[in-house]
Amino acid sequence: MIIPIPVRKNGGRCESLKANAAKLAQRKIAAIALAMGAARTDRHNFGGINLCYAACLHMNDRSYMSNSTAPHPLAMEFHNLSVEVKDHIGYLTLTKSEQNSFDAKFLAEIVAAHDALESDEEVWGVIWASASDTFFSSGLDANYMLSLDRSEKLDMFRQLFETTRRVFAFSKPELALLPGHAFAAGSVLAMAADWRFMAEGKARVSFPEVMLGISMPEAMIAMLRTHVGEHQLATLIGTGDSFKAEDCLRLGVVNALFPREELLSQGEKFMRRLFQKPL
Repeated sequence: MIIPIPVRKNGGRCESLKANAAKLAQRKIAAIALAMGAARTDRHNFGGINLCYAACLHMNDRSYMSNSTAPHPLAMEFHNLSVEVKDHIGYLTLTKSEQNSFDAKFLAEIVAAHDALESDEEVWGVIWASASDTFFSSGLDANYMLSLDRSEKLDMFRQLFETTRRVFAFSKPELALLPGHAFAAGSVLAMAADWRFMAEGKARVSFPEVMLGISMPEAMIAMLRTHVGEHQLATLIGTGDSFKAEDCLRLGVVNALFPREELLSQGEKFMRRLFQKPL
């Protein structure tokens, strides 16, 4: 779990923040890299497709760290999401469509937005939301994936793993707000954030890989384990079921449930409370 950002009484940030954030990010990557096991770092199977998954999650690869030359998030042009900074909170909102399904450009924008928000000293924490009332994300765009040849599909899976790693290694507190459904890759990316608040009602979360004959890579399983614990993993990823909001709270998939209209205000209240806590 990310440790909240400290603040001085005069509102300035502690000088040690960068160093501590870097250590926290390295710890996250080391945890999942170690969980993979050295003997497995060059052979992971994703639905019968051999992928060098360790290349995306290797603990010695520090490309996930903040890029000091990244442009200011408000100066960047995005087509599938929006970024706003207000009162030290960075707002990353998925705006592509009702289902917010991912293609290569969408994933690239998610990584670029995290790079920019991490490098912005005025951003102390991030709220990741969706402009859709019915979906956070439905996962990979099925029509887009069908249009790709085998080599391009491999590249897309690698990009998904890299995006997951980037979000999971983000060195500032990040809260994902789920106003609606999160399926497959959408669920995985939401789980890469530090906390999740979900709307009460009919929304569902699912990890349907087993229904598609796909084995979830061990590093992703290790990431999920950090949130839900070992005893809930089989239920979460071994059944292919979709889980109601109440079940998600019980399983540890989300941290709190609120009426949809209160999600953002509750998220902001939570983030501001974090800003007041010491390391």
